[in-house]
Amino acid sequence: PGPRRLKTTLGVQYSIMAIAQHLKLPTSYSFAASADANLIAALGRNVVIANTRTFRKIGSSHPVSHPSHACFNGDGTLLTVKSTSGRIVVLRPSDSEVLCDHSNQQEGEGSALHFSPCGKFLIDGSWAGEIYVREALRPNVVDMFQFAGEMITGVSPSGDSQLWLVTHQPRTPPGANNHDPAYLTIWQWPLTKPKKTIKPLLANIESCVLSPDGKRIALVGFDESLSRRMLQVLSISGDSLFHSPIELGGTGSVVR
Repeated sequence: PGPRRLKTTLGVQYSIMAIAQHLKLPTSYSFAASADANLIAALGRNVVIANTRTFRKIGSSHPVSHPSHACFNGDGTLLTVKSTSGRIVVLRPSDSEVLCDHSNQQEGEGSALHFSPCGKFLIDGSWAGEIYVREALRPNVVDMFQFAGEMITGVSPSGDSQLWLVTHQPRTPPGANNHDPAYLTIWQWPLTKPKKTIKPLLANIESCVLSPDGKRIALVGFDESLSRRMLQVLSISGDSLFHSPIELGGTGSVVR
């Protein structure tokens, strides 16, 4: 809220960048940090885990082919990794041992995955329009919510994981030139049904995230009417607080 907090936050960010350079972490496609920033995981061909306090790599393993998403649980004792095929494994960061292989690949890559507030469950979305709640340490689906004709392209929790933001992208029907615009749903833990639906300004959402306090939504997407990529910030009620064109290169964008 104040300058001291901002200075601390930026200090943590710069420290992680410096540590990553010091450790000579390999080229990676995704990056995860524990809640206290003591542990980091770089995802490339292998999953490389390092301790930011000791400036040491803890380990490097190859639990799945083509890892694409990762997330630590609240106390940093577990790391879950998801591959481009959708396969999910849960590792123990201290020695990279696989504690659970969910052996699930039929859903495809889908969205990133996250731990529940208690750390006992995993939540993720699929290209087939399903939101899954799984036991973290057993290959067991506890609950599944189906949205036919859609892809679940984003799942984002608040800082305490009590509020959840889901990004829905309707599929283009066969023979059609256009698809329905993307929309957002807000859920509370434990997940039962959406408590709110939000239709943002941007129809094509590339990345969308809930703020740690659960009061704002930030998203990046393409505005077809302007033929521009835009950054938009919404209140949790769906009111637009800010939007502006942005210039980005590379293969895509992620907002946090």
